[in-house]
Amino acid sequence: MPNTAKVYELTKKTPCFGPALVLAVDESANLVQVRLLKTTGRAEVWCRPVLSLAQSLILGDEVLVMGEKIDDIYIVELLAHSRTAGVDRADATTPAAAKTKTGAFVVIDTKENTVGHEVIKVFLNQKKLIFEYDAKAEKARIFVPSGDLDLMTDRGDIGLNAAGKIKFNAEKIELTGRSEVSLGVSRLTGYSGTSLALDSQKMKIDSPEMKINAKRGSLFFTEMRYAGKTIFATVGYVQIMARKLETTARTILEKADNIYRKVKQLSQLQAGRKRILVDDTFYVKSNRSVMKSDKNFKVKSDKIHLG
Repeated sequence: MPNTAKVYELTKKTPCFGPALVLAVDESANLVQVRLLKTTGRAEVWCRPVLSLAQSLILGDEVLVMGEKIDDIYIVELLAHSRTAGVDRADATTPAAAKTKTGAFVVIDTKENTVGHEVIKVFLNQKKLIFEYDAKAEKARIFVPSGDLDLMTDRGDIGLNAAGKIKFNAEKIELTGRSEVSLGVSRLTGYSGTSLALDSQKMKIDSPEMKINAKRGSLFFTEMRYAGKTIFATVGYVQIMARKLETTARTILEKADNIYRKVKQLSQLQAGRKRILVDDTFYVKSNRSVMKSDKNFKVKSDKIHLG
């Protein structure tokens, strides 16, 4: 009988391992934002450097990162220094950079092994990149490692126009208008599609079709009006509690296996004609019964029992 051996892996494969590019350095929190160069998922993450690299990383450095999860990775090695690492010490003769008195500078970064591929970068200081424009990729980026970013105009409008998508991704998104907030979908044919308008007194929704899916829902209205052509409802249980219920219709059709009604005081029916068809038994019981007819009163049966 031949001897067989089973091979076991001694180490577990690390889900995140490879080169990355330093985008921002937050010294106060000891965090570094990097762009993963070999990934099909989320490309930009914040990570922690090892102690030997904590004070030496700058924008544009290529580093080696590793970790078990994408939200918990570490910088373990410096692979290559940024080609713009010494630009902050450049003098006026340096053609690739222009430096201000406050320490901000502009760099024209030429990509290696690529003809005519230049990236314009604006640095707040040696470690903080605030703007980047890649002419070949036709892509501009604004970086705010810490603090707030405000777009303000005292007089005029702010427009965001894109041929593709406009994406908002944040922990909390707020939209506030002093007089009105409007959301709408317009079509190339000029026909107005779905729209949502909010002002201080009302909310208006216009749409060819509206669908709401939820496990639970609650609606509270002081006054509600509905006008439409058709209502189709399929429910398992309906309970209506009202002080007064009034129904007006040309025709009412009801189908049920059993109907039970309990009236505490008066039950009255006024009709032009009334017909009752009972297949089996018609049973009436009361303390006192009165049947009155202004003209004819007819009773017809095979047998009639009185008394």
